[in-house]
Amino acid sequence: MESAAASMSNLFDIESLGSVLVYLTRIKQNSPFGITDGMNASFREKIVQVAKNRVIHRIKPVPTVDVTLAHLYAFLETIVEDMLYLNSDLISEFEAKGDWSFTPMRDIIVKNSIGTSRRIIKHLTKTLLFDQESQKFVRTLKVPPEQDDEMQLVLKDINTIRELCQYSNNGFPQKSIEFFFPDFYTMHVEMCEKMAEYVQNAIESDQFEPLEGASYSASVRDMFELFERTLNEAEEMRWPTDIHNAYFVTLLYQLQSLH
Repeated sequence: MESAAASMSNLFDIESLGSVLVYLTRIKQNSPFGITDGMNASFREKIVQVAKNRVIHRIKPVPTVDVTLAHLYAFLETIVEDMLYLNSDLISEFEAKGDWSFTPMRDIIVKNSIGTSRRIIKHLTKTLLFDQESQKFVRTLKVPPEQDDEMQLVLKDINTIRELCQYSNNGFPQKSIEFFFPDFYTMHVEMCEKMAEYVQNAIESDQFEPLEGASYSASVRDMFELFERTLNEAEEMRWPTDIHNAYFVTLLYQLQSLH
C-alpha cells in the first residue's frame, strides 16, 4: 500500500491517472482480507497530503502583495479545472466500486480555495454597505477591478466549485460562504432587474403565435420559462441557513407577482 500511496503524487497527471487507479484496484484484488482499516488510513493520509500540495501549487501564482480580483479569478479557474478533473468519468467509475473515495481531497481543495477567496476579498474590500435606494449591497474595493464583471465571474466560479464538491452544506465552509452572501444577493437583484426589463420589452413587442387554431402570447410563454429557470437557479444555491434561502426565493416571487 505504501508504494501505491506514493504513486498518488501523480494523481493530477492525466497520463498517469489510469495507472494509479489500476494500481489501487489491484491492491484490493491481491488482498485476502479486502481493504483493511490500515489501508484506508494510508490512502486517506496520502490524498489529504496530495490535496494540500495541489492547493499550494495553484495558489503560488497569486501575489502576496498587490493582489487583485483578476488574480483571484485566475486562481478559482484552476480550482474549477481541478474539481472537474476529480469528477471525471475515470475517477467517478473508480469511486462507484465503493472501495475508496476522493471526497476528502475535494473537501480540502474546496475549503482551502473558498477560504482563500474570502481572505483575498476581505483584504481588497474598502467598504460594504447596503444601499436602500437600489436595495443592493455595495462592496467597494481598494483597487477597482479592470472589468465590470470581474466580481460576477468570481462568484460564478465559487458557485461552480460548490456544485462540484459533491457533499452537503453540512461539510461546506459555511463561514466563507456566508461572507459572500451580500455579493450573491446583489447579483440576484441585478439579475431580477434584467428580467424585469426583459419582461417589459417582451410585453411591448409581443407577437401572438397560432396554436391549434387559436393564438397565444409568445412573451407569456417565454416569461414563465424564464421565471422557472431563474427560480430553480436560486433554489439550487442551497444556502446554509433557511433565512438566506428565503431572501432569494422571496426576491424572485416578488418580481414575478409584479409582472
